[in-house]
Amino acid sequence: MTGSDAPRLAAHGITVRFGGLTALDNVDVNVWPGKVTGLIGPNGAGKSTLFAVLSGLQRPARGRVLLSGRDVTRANAEMRARLGLARTFQHPELFNDLTVGDHFRLARRARFSKRRVWTDMITGRGIRESDPDEEKFVIELLALVGLPGQGDRPVQGLPLGISRLVELGRALAAAPNVLLLDEPTSGLDGVETGLMAVTLERVVAEQGVGLLIVEHDVDLVLSISARVTVLDFGARIAEGTPDAIRRDPAVRAAYLGGKILEDNA
Repeated sequence: MTGSDAPRLAAHGITVRFGGLTALDNVDVNVWPGKVTGLIGPNGAGKSTLFAVLSGLQRPARGRVLLSGRDVTRANAEMRARLGLARTFQHPELFNDLTVGDHFRLARRARFSKRRVWTDMITGRGIRESDPDEEKFVIELLALVGLPGQGDRPVQGLPLGISRLVELGRALAAAPNVLLLDEPTSGLDGVETGLMAVTLERVVAEQGVGLLIVEHDVDLVLSISARVTVLDFGARIAEGTPDAIRRDPAVRAAYLGGKILEDNA
């Protein structure tokens, strides 16, 4: 497959061992441009380990990782970021003395103008004002992630739901081709989770980014994903559309005899 038919991020035969424990055993996953791919599984299934492999934080014992067709298996996280991979983490790590907009400015400069980051942060001069193009970019990004007009808002004391939107915007400021989201709704209430789902769908539709989401909220994943991969005990036990995943006997067995999937069907 070539062009838009090819996965933006592909992992083939990923195997990871920690001593005598096999954390991942011959796992495949594909992330397609302009689509959400879900990654689910019970606790201990290997989701976090796979995320670490994809983002360059963990070297697999076997297997390959391809980013836009380029083999990045041995590339570190910084190199993968330069090639268009971004990720968020379970716990937002924001700078309390900066505004929402400043987070976006710094992330963009770190990707496209590292010298400006040096003068902004290292020399202690503070965040320099945006030029017109950068300011337009920040305004548009604020709207994209559902925070219009909040660029001057300090991040200190923000509710968790908004903090997670800030983290999402910061990741998008680097103009990634692939975005890995690690538990983006952890700790959020139902309203905040719904807002995140709408925002992610808008991001994918407008930016064409390939998005891989790992979540304990199975209902969220099944509602926004085009394809879903299911792990259990380090192995891929199912891959397919949300409807196929709901009906899969192996997935139902992995989730406590099917209770979770029945509750979210």
